[in-house]
Amino acid sequence: MDKKIALFIDGDNVSAAYADDIMKLLAQRGEVVVKRVYGDWSNKCKNWKKAVPKHLFEIKHQINYAPGKNCTDVALAIDVMEVLYRKQIDVFCIVSSDSDFTTLAIKLRSCGKPVIGMSEKTNDNFKAACSEHITLKPKTEQPKEETKPQKKDANAPKRQKQTQPPKEKAKPAQEQPASVNAPANTTATAPTPAPTTVTAPVNAPVLATPTANATAPTTEHAETEPATEPAATASAAQKAEQPQLTPLEEIERVVTEYVQKEKEKGKDKVLLTNVGDEIKLHYPTIKYADYGCKGLEKLLAKLNFKLHKDKTENGGNVCYL
Repeated sequence: MDKKIALFIDGDNVSAAYADDIMKLLAQRGEVVVKRVYGDWSNKCKNWKKAVPKHLFEIKHQINYAPGKNCTDVALAIDVMEVLYRKQIDVFCIVSSDSDFTTLAIKLRSCGKPVIGMSEKTNDNFKAACSEHITLKPKTEQPKEETKPQKKDANAPKRQKQTQPPKEKAKPAQEQPASVNAPANTTATAPTPAPTTVTAPVNAPVLATPTANATAPTTEHAETEPATEPAATASAAQKAEQPQLTPLEEIERVVTEYVQKEKEKGKDKVLLTNVGDEIKLHYPTIKYADYGCKGLEKLLAKLNFKLHKDKTENGGNVCYL
């Protein structure tokens, strides 16, 4: 028999763009019998309205009774404990990027219930408290697809220039038979006294000599021109494919704003992994090696951020700002 799963989503902290991925992942693990989305549906949870009829989510509207206070976490935790004792549920799934649900996950596991955690930003404490944790990743376009149109545009002028010389060669080919046939007609009409026979041979050599001289430079230009064009187009394509690095000032600004927001929430320590997730959220294709750094820790040190380390119970180290 499939395991019965209860799904609780913190709509204020998770985007509705992950609704399909969440349901697909849980369908592989059992049957979702409870599906609830919590949040302020008049403000932050508006983007979840389209996903409600498709996945039959149960709406849980929560009003903030005091400015600056989020009551969604409390309402979600109360309902989880109510479902725990009133319904027969095998697995609980909590979808949120808020580390405040760490205590709730620990309580569920102490009652013998497996907990699946899903979040956009990985938090070490919440991840460790869950039986299984899944990081939700946004679906972004691949950089290669963006450069494909640029390659076609770079080659377009090359193809046009290569097709132009054959047209110039075709013109003298049509004019030469006329100049050759002109003297042939003059020999046949030489005995006649008509004035037209006299003008025909005079004009024939005049047409033949300029056309022969005119075609000579055009053929040389056609042979030498393609040799220089591929080098220019190749260099243009290489410049188009070279990635543009995000300025260090922008990265420093993102980290500073994120740390300040976490401090305002009352968090004295901002984990290094959370900072890395915040950077990846703004710049998904960033590579620390492009800045001459082996990892995120080296990059933050390069930006003059002070890093601190604490030892964990397992003997490891936890880095934070």
